[in-house]
Amino acid sequence: MKVVETETQIKEVPETVTDKFNFIPTMLNKELSGIRKEFNDIKAEDKAKVHMAMACQDPANADKNRYKNILCLDASRVRLSDGGYYHANAVDSRFILAQSPMFNTTAQFWDLVQNEGVEMIVQLHPCDEGRKCARYYPGKVGETNDFGV
Repeated sequence: MKVVETETQIKEVPETVTDKFNFIPTMLNKELSGIRKEFNDIKAEDKAKVHMAMACQDPANADKNRYKNILCLDASRVRLSDGGYYHANAVDSRFILAQSPMFNTTAQFWDLVQNEGVEMIVQLHPCDEGRKCARYYPGKVGETNDFGV
């Protein structure tokens, strides 16, 4: 699969797509303190659920997890088409929360996007943040990349 950056992606999102994602205004209304509280509540719950996150703790998947303390729960984990592992969970059967691709997981990220029919990707941090996130999309309008897919 080739990924193409287009002017449409950069400048505007079609109204029909934005209608599907009303969660964005909800998150903005929570402000940073509300989002932090929600994250901390989830983190506290996760400590009690360590036994419910076996795939992410499997040594074979250790290099596919950005953080050891952020678990990917098995019950809602999104599985890759080949049964493989990527750190991503389904939320309310409507959204997928996933870690940003690392240099060794970009192909798996795009496998997940393609097979799950993802319509929109919202990235919450800069791609160049301390080399934590691999560039998984073209950098210029009209540029194409295969990203190992």
